[in-house]
Amino acid sequence: MEALKAQLVEKAGLTPEQADKALGVVTNFLENNLSDEMVQTLAQKAGFGGVAEKLPDNIGDTISGFLKKRD
Repeated sequence: MEALKAQLVEKAGLTPEQADKALGVVTNFLENNLSDEMVQTLAQKAGFGGVAEKLPDNIGDTISGFLKKRD
């Protein structure tokens, strides 16, 4: 998440505080809206190719759990 925060600061011109808020919004959105199928589709569209098929079926729950740990 720190790498994404750094990109928001550098490329979007956000302050570190604004980047934290933006990441919080995105994290909450993903936690509440991202299904396992959506993760698979996103991985495929992002060009992860064969990796998408290897993702576990419960990846959405895994991501949600990971994101909750950062709070």
